[in-house]
Amino acid sequence: MVTMAESVPFIDLQAQRKRLGEPLMRAIAEAGSRADNGSSAPRWAALEEQLAAFAGVKHAVACANGTDALFLILKAWDIGPGDAVFVPSFTFAATAEVVVLAGATPVFVDSPKRQSSISIPQVLKPQSRWYAANPSSRRKW
Repeated sequence: MVTMAESVPFIDLQAQRKRLGEPLMRAIAEAGSRADNGSSAPRWAALEEQLAAFAGVKHAVACANGTDALFLILKAWDIGPGDAVFVPSFTFAATAEVVVLAGATPVFVDSPKRQSSISIPQVLKPQSRWYAANPSSRRKW
């Protein structure tokens, strides 16, 4: 049994603020003052350039949140009506929500024991119930 003394502490935002200090506070104030007039566009472009360089890719798109990022990925892959998307059964609601927003059908998949993500090779085995029921939905991975 886990006691309160053994629990993992939640993120300490005050310690982060103290460590990041004044530059963080200036950036927050600046972002807030420019929020509605479009003058933050150069900063977004610079951020996207830096993200792309960090990832070693040509382009990156900064998103407001993870839900937007997942939705953009599905749209970029042309996922929509008639498509099924494998989604971990133990996940945040937005993981399945974006599949529905894209017009596709979420297919909930359990994770193998001692693993935190689904196993695509396991799902795509010919003896899998989903694979057998959906032969026209198979794509080359």
